Amino acid sequence: MGSTPASPAILYFGKSMKKWTGFFLSLLLIILLFWNSGLFQDSNKPTDATEKGRIFLIQYKEGGEKKGGTDSHLIQLLKELKGTVDGWLKSLNERIEREDVTRLEVRFLEILRSILEWVKEKIDSHIESSEQEMAEQKERRWLQETRQSVPPFSESRMKEEKVFILSDTVQLEGLLSIQETLSVKGGAVLCHPHPQYGGDMHNNVITAAVQTVSQSGFSTLRFNFRGVGRSGGSYGDGIGEKEDVKAAIEYLSSRLKGSAIPLILLGYSFGAWVGLPVAVQDDRVIGMVAIAPPLEMSDFEFLKGCKKGKLIIAGNRDFFCPVPILEMWYQDLQEPKSMTIIPGADHFFFSHTHLLAQPLKEFLDSFIQS
Repeated sequence: MGSTPASPAILYFGKSMKKWTGFFLSLLLIILLFWNSGLFQDSNKPTDATEKGRIFLIQYKEGGEKKGGTDSHLIQLLKELKGTVDGWLKSLNERIEREDVTRLEVRFLEILRSILEWVKEKIDSHIESSEQEMAEQKERRWLQETRQSVPPFSESRMKEEKVFILSDTVQLEGLLSIQETLSVKGGAVLCHPHPQYGGDMHNNVITAAVQTVSQSGFSTLRFNFRGVGRSGGSYGDGIGEKEDVKAAIEYLSSRLKGSAIPLILLGYSFGAWVGLPVAVQDDRVIGMVAIAPPLEMSDFEFLKGCKKGKLIIAGNRDFFCPVPILEMWYQDLQEPKSMTIIPGADHFFFSHTHLLAQPLKEFLDSFIQS
């Protein structure tokens, strides 16, 4: 019996499938890859795959940064994949618009286009959420490690007395150092970084700043915001913390026993955001230091128009205080002002805290002489 010849429709379909085999296999591989990583799962219903993917992503980012990378290799891969998908979509659109394409093939290509647009949407969503999450994880992780790794000053270098400060009905824990051997040039209140990300008065930047300020002849007071360490209360969303700054300034002024003794306020990151607005309004404070002000996330417009002495210190690799934004903001500040950008330093100043001493000492010497 002779074989029945294939119909033209079957031959055309077979030819089309052969033409798109490579495309189908690539698309299937992409979908399986993302499905296995938990990317297409409902974000409100986390699965083991989703959690493992998130942990892997964070660890991958950490490894890349330790090698000096400025972006996650995995996110970079996703961005390249997005470019590939964009290329496929462009080719599909061009194919659909051709006059020699049959209605059946158009419907087929439109289905493929819908699938690719869906994949692209998921890639975009994953890139955006991962970059934000890794930034938050980085700040939380480094601040917690700082708190555990930085020891308090030894008695041979300076003496700090544990004190408790009343802020409204909340009792705050603090460390006070009163200059005895040197003539007191002034007093300094130091405000630590974000309480919800592990920031406290033993932070590496605050600890290094206390040493420099003390060596410059200033009495110092560093303290834990409400809800941190042995301080009472709970996180006050920035509002309660401003009351804590007011209480700390009042306490240090009373311990120095003289309204004529000038004060400075130093704030690091979140500490600058809640501390500097209080310093602007308090006549006892004649100088302010903002270390790594988080201009990318918080509003610092309140400092414009302030005629008090200002020192701004930041690293040129600070994700939360990008140099272009910092320089534009700094230009609008009134004199007297000075700024130091530390090469190689990020928001956390690891292995760069010693570089804070020189600009801080020069600022203290200059505004006391004036």
